[in-house]
Amino acid sequence: MSEARGTASGGSAWLRLVGAGLAYVAFGVLAQWHLLLQLGGHVYDQPILGNDSLLHVWTLAWGQHALATDPLRVLDANIFHPYPKTLLYSDHLLGLAVLLAPLRLFTDNVVLVHNLLVVAAPILNGLAMFALVRSLAERDDAAFLAGFLYAFAPLRFIMDLTQVQMLAAWWMPLMLLFGRRTLAYGRIASALATALCVLGQGTSSIYLTAFFAPFFLAAHVAWALEVPPARHGRRWALLLAAECAAGAALLPFALAYREVQTSLGAVRSPVLSALLSLTHLYWNSHALLPWGTMLLCSLLLGLSWRRLAPRVRPALAFYVVLVGCAVLLALGPTPSLPFGWGRIWGPYEALASLPGFTALRAPGRLIHVALLGLAVLAGLGFAAATTGRSRPWASGALTIVTLLAIAECWPPRFPTIPAPPPARLDPVYAWLARQPPAMRIVELPADVWPNRIQTYQYASTLHWRRMLGGNMGIVPPAYPYLASALRDFPAPAVLADLRMLGITHVVVHGSDLLPATRTELETRIAASQRWLKRRWARGRTAVYAIRPGLRATAIALPGVPLSREGWQATATHGADAAALAIDADPRSAWSSWHDLEVNIRTRWYDSTPFLQRYQRFLRTQPTRLIIDLGKERTAGGVAFRLAGSDPFAIPDLAVETSRDGMVWERAPAALRPLPDVRALVDQAPTLPLGVAFPQPLRLRYLRLSAQGLEWRVADVALYGTPES
Repeated sequence: MSEARGTASGGSAWLRLVGAGLAYVAFGVLAQWHLLLQLGGHVYDQPILGNDSLLHVWTLAWGQHALATDPLRVLDANIFHPYPKTLLYSDHLLGLAVLLAPLRLFTDNVVLVHNLLVVAAPILNGLAMFALVRSLAERDDAAFLAGFLYAFAPLRFIMDLTQVQMLAAWWMPLMLLFGRRTLAYGRIASALATALCVLGQGTSSIYLTAFFAPFFLAAHVAWALEVPPARHGRRWALLLAAECAAGAALLPFALAYREVQTSLGAVRSPVLSALLSLTHLYWNSHALLPWGTMLLCSLLLGLSWRRLAPRVRPALAFYVVLVGCAVLLALGPTPSLPFGWGRIWGPYEALASLPGFTALRAPGRLIHVALLGLAVLAGLGFAAATTGRSRPWASGALTIVTLLAIAECWPPRFPTIPAPPPARLDPVYAWLARQPPAMRIVELPADVWPNRIQTYQYASTLHWRRMLGGNMGIVPPAYPYLASALRDFPAPAVLADLRMLGITHVVVHGSDLLPATRTELETRIAASQRWLKRRWARGRTAVYAIRPGLRATAIALPGVPLSREGWQATATHGADAAALAIDADPRSAWSSWHDLEVNIRTRWYDSTPFLQRYQRFLRTQPTRLIIDLGKERTAGGVAFRLAGSDPFAIPDLAVETSRDGMVWERAPAALRPLPDVRALVDQAPTLPLGVAFPQPLRLRYLRLSAQGLEWRVADVALYGTPES
């Protein structure tokens, strides 16, 4: 393996890199000019619930705050109290937080720090790709083109502007660059740079780390063809030692992520992988990449690849394989065939079965790995086509191809939303910042689905008080349950549940409520002075302390579990697996998505595209699980284990009873955690919930129902007095 040396000095190489960087800066500024005009007070909007820009503002700010004040507890973020390690419910971004930490010496504006990263990331991506392709092709023009395509491909503006963990994609090309250089020269500096890039990637993005890891390992195979380990053992030992050191530094994070997944019982269904694949979620995938430019360069590569230096050909084969495999995996477990010919089984399901990959749910993001390979191939294709040509001819070709790339990559104006300093959002946040750290809060109105909670989470960057709510990639079961229960605030049972979870204060944002709702809430609060004490008020915002003395009543289901003899279970969906809900084995469970999962895992071909099958499923909602007890029983309550259910499905679950299977009545009490709300924290993997009937109830049939989210039933137990 030889490395690009060029004919110019190292100083000239740096000048060329600076020149490319200035060109990338110019395009980056033009592409995001509207954000630059409001850099410290707006963030990019997104069309789905919540706002991931605000999430990442908070994540970066928390990492910098915790590393500076209490680094040993950096993973115990202030959201989703009282759950531990809540920073790991999504990308922790600690690598980016450390990288941006010097900016905090000059500003306390966390929005500004985040937005500087958003603006700079594409430029850094381009420079990293420039350096990689320059080392392969030894051509500045080819490197410039590859860097431009990698930096400003449309997906950077369609998908990544609110996803900084995906936007910060410079580590991957640098890992390939420095890894190859280590083997080329055997220099310790290159090995250390490789280790730092591996560490930077691993602490910046879960998805890019996991999805790129198999391809980075495959790169070692390609390198072994150029630098045989038997002849260059020292160089290989140096590289592998550096990579192992970086892996050892990342291992605690990997184990902590695994612990979080296990402690919550978080399960990612293959149905989610299918819906969040390139085939379905990214339905406009044709618009994510500059296909015209890349296809042109690929055509040039196919016609001229023999002009490339022999040393480049192993790398060429590697990047061709990388692109093909990444695109195939991005299609998810159910790739759709063209012309409506149905779908086939895809290999992503096999990848998702590996440890660590089971927690990922968006195979469509593998398109970022494919983009890396396509950018390299575009650069190599341009280099091959212009090798041996005159300089004016090559310059003209670069101008034409670059103009085509600019036309394809020019972004539309992406909408922004205001993100003023928290103290301007509501003066309560400045007041909270002056209160003792032991204060634990919940803010109303509480959303079951993320909407206002994202703003509350962002506002906590001013006070960092621990709070019940939050919005992350994983949501623990207590928050959706209590967000729904808080509609009855300040009912004593709700206040008791809050106190049991350690919540001491309630912040009521009256301006976020409809006038009628606000008036009704104020009336209920006025009648609850026994349990609430107003601590602060300004305008329509007030803070109430929950007085001590409230005790949550544990739910005691009367009697003993009745025999399951004669029970039969049916379901509107997943009928074949309904018996798993009553088989007395908590390791097995019926799922509302059972039929969809079976279709993915057992059918290598299906004439109906999966998205159509899922839409048909939604049209037949709600999903119902019906249990026939065989005969009428007298019961005092019923218990369920809902392990693996989507936490957002819990508030929607309805329990009904019937004596004849025709006339159904809602259970005479609400579905509640067993024995109390702490079970949603301490027993989250099993999710025990139940209904205690106010008085013994005669019934023969039980029915659970909910809408299209996934919910699972691992066990059902009916409590009462055994009949003779």
